[in-house]
Amino acid sequence: MQILWLFLGIGIVILTFVDFLFTTLSGNGFWKISGGANKMLSTWILSNSRSSLIPVSGLLHIILSTALWLFMLLAGCFLIYMSSDTMVVASTTKEPANLLERFYFTCYTISTLGMGDFEPGNNLSKILTGLLSFTGFILLTVAMTYLLNVINAVLQKKQLAFFISSMGKDPLSLYRFYTSNADLNPLLNHSSDLRQLIIQNASSYGYYPVVHYFLTTDRKYSVEVQVASLYEVLLKLQEDCQPESSQLAVIKSLQNAIAIYMEMGIQSKEQYDTDQEQLKALRQHWHRKKFKVPASTDLDHAVTASLKSAGWDWSDVYPPPPIDSKA
Repeated sequence: MQILWLFLGIGIVILTFVDFLFTTLSGNGFWKISGGANKMLSTWILSNSRSSLIPVSGLLHIILSTALWLFMLLAGCFLIYMSSDTMVVASTTKEPANLLERFYFTCYTISTLGMGDFEPGNNLSKILTGLLSFTGFILLTVAMTYLLNVINAVLQKKQLAFFISSMGKDPLSLYRFYTSNADLNPLLNHSSDLRQLIIQNASSYGYYPVVHYFLTTDRKYSVEVQVASLYEVLLKLQEDCQPESSQLAVIKSLQNAIAIYMEMGIQSKEQYDTDQEQLKALRQHWHRKKFKVPASTDLDHAVTASLKSAGWDWSDVYPPPPIDSKA
């Protein structure tokens, strides 16, 4: 049984660092353990009875991920030190430590404090203690660097939402802004900055997946709502443009950027369904203005998933009352 605890503890420590390093350094999103835990927390927060937690969703996800990694590391190390009576002994008497004392030794070994009242009792324990102290140091330093980068990525996410909403509060006003000049100069002038912000946010979702869970209840500041609004406008502008025109090329490049953004930003598209009838009805806002209703695209489902994963829906992209129906 003691050998089993040793190998079980080592296995948990290895799993902890695989999950931690994959999530923080690989640029491929969450690994399975932290990814599953964060998905469950997101589902709980987005339930109707927990909607008041949406503004602090990002903070809760960071706390969950950090606590999960720390708990797993503590559990693994504790099992290692429980695997033999001589793994931890008192520094003065050399008596084997009890259960509470082993946990105490585990905590300050990981924190690299080294209080000195307990010490490894055999050669294997000395080797493992050195390694575990080093892993604790790695966990703390990489976690701090990761959190600083997450904060920067969250600021970029808010910047994208602000940038789009500053040009129009809804699809129609955004469309009017871009078409205020016959050659679509407002769109052409902002396209480079807009595309860069979208790609930057797409990259952030890969390297810092927890950024996706930084949400807001204000549609004007929601990047999911604002990107969906931009997506709708680009569909309309695409139909307005002449084939092979420079304007159409710019629109296509922005649509490609949004496609990349959706590919990187949505963890589980399959769990969200697109209500095509609802979307078609909401797009009648374009029809009321004698616009042709944009046809459904392959990106409809991805944009729907983006909205729903952040607690929104298409009705938030086209909020009531109807958009300027008297004009």
